[in-house]
Amino acid sequence: MELVVVEDFNGTEMGIFSTFPKGTELEFVGKDDESLYWCPCITQEGQGFWTPDVYLDGKTLNRDYNPTSLTASAGERLTLQRVVYEWFYVKNEQGNEGWIAANVVRSIEEE
Repeated sequence: MELVVVEDFNGTEMGIFSTFPKGTELEFVGKDDESLYWCPCITQEGQGFWTPDVYLDGKTLNRDYNPTSLTASAGERLTLQRVVYEWFYVKNEQGNEGWIAANVVRSIEEE
């Protein structure tokens, strides 16, 4: 599905990460009452990021996961890769991939 960004989104302020492979053991996995389905995590090397709870089996990633959020500008077009709760994993026209909040994009078909 093709999407268009309707509001600038500064995703990289949260960090740019490598992909963590399935089976990565995490040092800490927390729960946040305000973000019901996303868990703050810290790797054994001390890298911190948020992970959807469905990507975890206890303190282990159950699939490959890259927590990088994509920075995007209003009017930019994106291709939807997958949806996890209120976030979309997308690819931009330059081939960069990352997460973006669902409330800052809409379907091209809605224009």
